[in-house]
Amino acid sequence: MQAPTHLATGILIEKAMEKVEPACFRKSSVAFLAALSHAILDVLSDLTYHPPEPILVDSFWFSYHLVLSLLTICIFIRYWGKYRLGILCSILPDFDWLVVHLTRAFKLEVTFCKEPVLHRFLLGFVRRFTPFRLPKSLPNWRLNKKTVLMEFALWALLTAVYCTIGQASRTSLLVQERRENRERSWFS
Repeated sequence: MQAPTHLATGILIEKAMEKVEPACFRKSSVAFLAALSHAILDVLSDLTYHPPEPILVDSFWFSYHLVLSLLTICIFIRYWGKYRLGILCSILPDFDWLVVHLTRAFKLEVTFCKEPVLHRFLLGFVRRFTPFRLPKSLPNWRLNKKTVLMEFALWALLTAVYCTIGQASRTSLLVQERRENRERSWFS
């Protein structure tokens, strides 16, 4: 999956756990679940447009990644202040790809930087569980341009769930506030 989908998942996880106490349990749970969500989404990445290597000469690839980059920047700007832990942990496994690509680009010989270690560890962990073994038998559509629609549909679904949770919590706060106001008026 692409960065906006990972980020939306991390934000949603942190949003869903806002009221979990104590704070140390909430934060460690958000960190663990957001990093784990990255691996779960990556297990499904064969179903979305996700070429293994950049195709810089392809205008579709370039345009798609430009849109993804702009969306990623917008998500960081809009949500970093409130959901930085979910954002950071949901995208953390991709930093090993950054290291791998930078060492290749600069032709550096660093033994532990030749493979995406964190990705492999998390994917191995996730694939030990039965439901996540199934995707190995799913088709590989990484080069099918039409599957960008699946990525955007998943991102839109995550965004809709986030908005629904936000609306439900706002409604809950309004109901609670009205109840408190009525109780105050009775005793005034």
